Amino acid sequence: MLNISCLLSDNRNNPKELLKGILITQFVVLAYNLIFFNRYFSVTEGWFSVYAEQIRRGLVPYIDFHFILPPLYPATIALFINIFGGDLIYLRVMGIVLMLILSLFTFLLMSRLFPAYIASIVTVAGVIYYQAGTAHITYDFIQFFTTYVLISTYFVCLYYSSSSTLKEGDRRLKGFSYLIIAGFFCSMALLIKQSNGIVLLFILTSTVLLIDIKKDILHQIKSTGAFLAGASLPLSVLFFWLYRNGALSAFINQTLIGASKSKGSILPILIGWIPRIIYLDQIAKFLFVSIVVYSLGYRYFICSINFEELHGKLRIDPSRSIWVFLTIMGFALLAIFLPLSGVELSKQITENQYFIFVFYSIIITVLLCSFIFMALYIVSLFFQQALALYNVDVFIISMTSLGFLLGTATSGGIAEAGSFLGFSMILGYLIYLNSAYRFGNYFFIAIAFLLIIFCASRKYTAPYSWWWIKEPDIRKAVFKSQLPELRGFYLSEDTVKVIQGVTGIIKKYPVPGDDIFTFPNIPLFYFLTNKLPDRFIFIHWYDVLPDDLAIKEAERIIAAPPKIIVYLKLKEEVALGHELLFRGGKQSGQRAIIKSIEWLTGEGGYSLEGSHSVPDGNTMEVWILKDFGT
Repeated sequence: MLNISCLLSDNRNNPKELLKGILITQFVVLAYNLIFFNRYFSVTEGWFSVYAEQIRRGLVPYIDFHFILPPLYPATIALFINIFGGDLIYLRVMGIVLMLILSLFTFLLMSRLFPAYIASIVTVAGVIYYQAGTAHITYDFIQFFTTYVLISTYFVCLYYSSSSTLKEGDRRLKGFSYLIIAGFFCSMALLIKQSNGIVLLFILTSTVLLIDIKKDILHQIKSTGAFLAGASLPLSVLFFWLYRNGALSAFINQTLIGASKSKGSILPILIGWIPRIIYLDQIAKFLFVSIVVYSLGYRYFICSINFEELHGKLRIDPSRSIWVFLTIMGFALLAIFLPLSGVELSKQITENQYFIFVFYSIIITVLLCSFIFMALYIVSLFFQQALALYNVDVFIISMTSLGFLLGTATSGGIAEAGSFLGFSMILGYLIYLNSAYRFGNYFFIAIAFLLIIFCASRKYTAPYSWWWIKEPDIRKAVFKSQLPELRGFYLSEDTVKVIQGVTGIIKKYPVPGDDIFTFPNIPLFYFLTNKLPDRFIFIHWYDVLPDDLAIKEAERIIAAPPKIIVYLKLKEEVALGHELLFRGGKQSGQRAIIKSIEWLTGEGGYSLEGSHSVPDGNTMEVWILKDFGT
């Protein structure tokens, strides 16, 4: 049977050290999230709250409303609302819990490679770097996806270590049970987001196969089969539910065919990210980082990461470890609270060119290093002596890092959520390994804490920024909304005015949700007004709605003009950017909807009842059909 002690088993740290590390990382991550979790709210948030409400009403995704993702995430949100209620602050609290679980499994993975105190440093740095993503919302689907994958990866690591620490009978039973659990959580990730999930399912299946490649074919079949058996469990439940509701064909059409259409085609999804990441400037950054690492005495860095006997011995006296952990916690708390001391200070930090250079060097460094670490293991398979020395945990974590990188790339480009795990591992080794000059170890400890300061400053000054929709500095968020759904939030004055103003106008008119048309990515107002639409399409975002359906929507609103139009007029760069990313520069179907809205509102049939500025350079307009308004 599985128990807590076997889940925390590790050949590098004793349970007491692990517990200290867990408590430190959890406390710092919790403190950090409590600073800003209720200090911003974008008008583009709330997509999945609406999807969840539709599910709670008994509607079936793919049949009753358009949806391009698997149903697990909105179903999770629907269940959460059933239990805790619909206040949006509760979702943010759930997001904090989710980030704590994410940081826990990041720490457990790092503690397989490093002493617990180093694992604490790089986990805190890695998670805060992860949250530095410009469009990060703690409870968003990508956080669920990442957490499930981390859990899956950890159980793959447990499977590998069980082969050398357990007796033959226990080894097979527990080892295969670890793989079943790993497969289960990998499949759960796939049911959150299919493009990323398919990549990770392939990556982790390949990982299991490769770590057993030297064993007999029967064992390989059993181990891979155990992983895939675990993966089949959630998938079987999904397909049974889809079949029972008559949604299987629609599911395939929307999540596979339609989803690829909304991003142009399969080719841009798979390889479109390469020229946006791998180009001369990025290669130069990687070379510069490599020169710095080499000059600090890490001349055999790549080899020493992968081969155990070359590892450093940077350890601490167990009797003094509590003071080391408390010192780490103190510096980490200082790093996250220091930028709060002044708006001007945090602005200067985020604009510092040295910080910016280091921050934007991380993705290319992690990408190339992850490929190298994977390749080294594959090469070592042909050399028995090298394979015996190889740290297989490095290979497993590097494979997951690659999966994160390639998976996030399918959504438009590699971001912090794709590179944080590899970043934590690389940073950990730069702290752990003995450089020719001990200065190197302390240099990268300093880099870790300085990067925390930069990422925290970045989060405080711009907590949310997505396609020219930007939330202001959290220190300007001191106003409460009168809307019950937003109780518990402190927001900027402009944000409160926009959300309350638009919601108030819609509530004035006794219309059902079907007579309200929001465009392109603001279904929030259906939720806030409790006027949910019964129509098939209610989100029209560029990489969500395929062009053919967008054109039909444009024709529909011309044929049957909605009584209320809520139009978020975005900068032209938004449409151009998506068309460049996903349409090969060709015009998207969303432009047809824009033309229809502009024609309807420009012909004199509508009156403009509200207009609000939405940073950065956008306008929210509320149009009322004149005959209806009178």
